[in-house]
Amino acid sequence: MRTHSLRRFLREDGLRHLVLAPLAFLIVFPIAWMVLTSLKPSAETILWPPRMLPQAPTLQNYYEVFVRWPFLRFFLNSLLVSGISTLAILLTSSSAGYAFAKIKSRWLNVVFFVFIATIIVPFESYMIPVYLLVNRLGWLDSYPGLILPFIIMAFGVFFMRQTIQAIPDELIQAARIDGCSEFAIFWRMILPLSVGPLSALAIYAF
Repeated sequence: MRTHSLRRFLREDGLRHLVLAPLAFLIVFPIAWMVLTSLKPSAETILWPPRMLPQAPTLQNYYEVFVRWPFLRFFLNSLLVSGISTLAILLTSSSAGYAFAKIKSRWLNVVFFVFIATIIVPFESYMIPVYLLVNRLGWLDSYPGLILPFIIMAFGVFFMRQTIQAIPDELIQAARIDGCSEFAIFWRMILPLSVGPLSALAIYAF
């Protein structure tokens, strides 16, 4: 019996490794190629057929990035803009989602469906108007110009609205009976119950 179980375990384990090994290779290979390419001189990067290992390893590319160009400044700018935009999206999406999910109003439903319809509008169609508005406000080459136009995400509102709809109304009614304001309900009840979806939205928005 033990021998049969051991053989079955080894067979299943071998099959698992047979499936996971190619997947691991597909994940690791591009990263390894990127690192090895960074050690090649420019002439080697365009050789055909391409070579995996650099023939004349060099750190010149890293010198160009970290010494000749302010890469750290670029990185911190990207991190700052993406971080603030993500936090703003989480706040606007969760608050709007709470309003659309738990505040009963016929007009709110109409506004919600009109708002969600903007998901199908491609960014290219309003990119120029956004640029002209940012230019008119004097926000070109500034943090507000990079952050404020993107603090609202229609998909984020839809996602949080569907999430908050699943929270029982009885919990909210009990909080209201206890004297909680709408802000207190949102901050102390809705947000803690939505940590998982908010984390997923943060990854998507970032």
